[in-house]
Amino acid sequence: PFVAQSQVAPVEVEDPAAVIEQVVSDAETAPEREMGSEVGLAPDLEPASEPEPEPEPEPEPCGLATLPEGERPGLTLQRLLLLAETDPGPLDGVPGRRTRNALTQALGADAAKLPVAEAIAALDALLCKAQP
Repeated sequence: PFVAQSQVAPVEVEDPAAVIEQVVSDAETAPEREMGSEVGLAPDLEPASEPEPEPEPEPEPCGLATLPEGERPGLTLQRLLLLAETDPGPLDGVPGRRTRNALTQALGADAAKLPVAEAIAALDALLCKAQP
């Protein structure tokens, strides 16, 4: 006799052709039967939902957001110039020659003529634009 392998134990089969016919017949009628009922599974399982995407990390603070609030505008300008990796001279809040040279270095030739508030805004935009 033919010996069919099973996950539990070998089974002797008298008529292998009859077993094959039964398997084919079961496969043809399977769509008509409720899936999973024979093995105790829930018939209408929902597909697994996709995991929710990770929220994007908050951007690191840049420019003005990294400085203390309430400082004199000249000191804020000098601190921003330091963040832009230029040398504004001493951090004394007085935009002198070295501060103007640092502005030119960071923003271009016409930057030394900008009012302090506009120079601060331009440096803030430059520093935050450079952020990855």
